[in-house]
Amino acid sequence: MTNHHLTHEEAAVEPLDAWLDRLAAPGADPGGGAAAAVMLGLGSALVGKVASYPSRDGADLAGVRDAADALRRRSLKLVAADGAASARLVAAWRSRSDDLAAAAVAAAGTSADILAVVEDAIPLLAELARLGSAPLLADVAAAAAAYGAAARVAVLNLDGDLHLAGAPDREDLAGRGERLIARLDAATRIPR
Repeated sequence: MTNHHLTHEEAAVEPLDAWLDRLAAPGADPGGGAAAAVMLGLGSALVGKVASYPSRDGADLAGVRDAADALRRRSLKLVAADGAASARLVAAWRSRSDDLAAAAVAAAGTSADILAVVEDAIPLLAELARLGSAPLLADVAAAAAAYGAAARVAVLNLDGDLHLAGAPDREDLAGRGERLIARLDAATRIPR
């Protein structure tokens, strides 16, 4: 199987089983960061699904649904962006290229973008945890778990990429990612 970088348009139409085959194969694209972006898409799709149903108190959740759809589109773009950044980083690392620091910063950028999507999802999840229909709270929990997994991957990638880039503030940035994960966990505690 040839492992090649897909454009956003190709990634948007690639069957899931083919993408998973590429993920399982050796190579940088796709990797853990792209898988994290897919998890963002899963979380966003679940948020949109729950927001499509009537809320506990009859509130209109169309704004939540629309925001989730926008996050889902962003996550699809991140799948391709992370794949390209990872391929560039691995190529620079293998060749000990002068481009290594720049490639690491670019890869860190996609991790930061993943964390930004998670941050934007927190108020949506909190709203659904508070107002979502009781039979759909498992979907809210699954969405929160997907976002949390994506954030944890992004924090690890961000720390490693910034280490390769020689960034002096990498611990501060990773710490901000950890605080974001704590906010996500707190916002999505679902009462029993």
